[in-house]
Amino acid sequence: MRTGGYIGIARIDPIEDPGMVSCHAHTIHGGSNFGFNSSYDDMIKSDCTSAAVTQDKSAYWTPTLMFQFTNGTVVTAHEMSFVSYYFLNWPGQNMTGFRANFKMISGDPTRRTMNYPIPDPPRPWTGRDATQDALQSKAIGFNCITQNGSSEASLGRHYLPDKSFLETNCLGGLRLEVQFPQCWDGNNTDSPDHKNQVISGVCTEPGYQVRVPGLFYELLYNVTAFTGHEGQYILSTGDPTGYSLHGDFLMGWTSPTLLSSAVSQCLDPAGLIDNCPLFSINDTAVSSCTMAIPSPIQTDNPTGPRQGLAGGLPVVSSGTPPMPPATPLSRYGAEEAAAGAASASVQTTGAVALGGAVVVPGGLPVVLVGGMEGMGGMQGRRRRHLQRHGEGGRHHF
Repeated sequence: MRTGGYIGIARIDPIEDPGMVSCHAHTIHGGSNFGFNSSYDDMIKSDCTSAAVTQDKSAYWTPTLMFQFTNGTVVTAHEMSFVSYYFLNWPGQNMTGFRANFKMISGDPTRRTMNYPIPDPPRPWTGRDATQDALQSKAIGFNCITQNGSSEASLGRHYLPDKSFLETNCLGGLRLEVQFPQCWDGNNTDSPDHKNQVISGVCTEPGYQVRVPGLFYELLYNVTAFTGHEGQYILSTGDPTGYSLHGDFLMGWTSPTLLSSAVSQCLDPAGLIDNCPLFSINDTAVSSCTMAIPSPIQTDNPTGPRQGLAGGLPVVSSGTPPMPPATPLSRYGAEEAAAGAASASVQTTGAVALGGAVVVPGGLPVVLVGGMEGMGGMQGRRRRHLQRHGEGGRHHF
């Protein structure tokens, strides 16, 4: 699913921290009506979406990749593109679309280590390597794109390489990857930890035999803009290791029935959404879609430059650091903001010059097929995706 740039960067997480200010910032894509208490009903009322398919007003969010200078100043790395794949058509199994109110999380913002072999052992994984904890640990990736556009195996590296490696080897960008489980219990659209209603695997476990689309996020970042400057890349979770990379999904397709129909009918081998007659495509409006930043966090400046991360989150590279609790909106003297973004004003951020490097906080429009051909050929990338993702199925959009 091709998209335009992100709709905002903010300390908002209506799944993990509903009605509160989250402790760390997220980069948000999708429907514009995203706020502290966003639900399915809110998302489908979005005025616009950064997704090229106008019926997709879902919300997709992840922590933001940042650069931290040695003096503690942080600024966002430049996001070049975001793609959310929906992998379909698992052989021999029926698939259903996401229900209204479906939400889920993949990954763990407190993770700072890998408790399993590096690199991953050969597939098929068995024993300890096939446990749910192991599969979740392996569901994130940091994929180095070379200058000529070639890439590594998806989900082949689960940690954030250091600055020297990135600037030497990843001249085409660094692609952050998040894979979501596909095996649903068939009943619950959420769970207390926002994970247990779905598991990873081949969907044969008792109670988890309903397959939903295999969501897979790709965020491509420029990691050469700070060449010549001392510092390190970190996630907005305060993590220089990368192990805390995670993704959130809030269902917002305007018609769950349409999504279920697309899952069974839109099986273009190349994954071209343009070839699905059920979809309404608008590539023009996606890059101008933005969310409203609620009043309690309008002065946050999560994109930087600023001293330290928004929310005061410390940078911790080891152990399992507890995430500070989210902050009640009443602490900001703005109880009315609990209604979400609907009554807030829009915050815009332009380019800033920092130490000779120009940093552009906004995302670039991306066209999944034509616009990325110069990055090594999307057809080749799709083939590598389909070969790599054991949970991916044979088709996607």
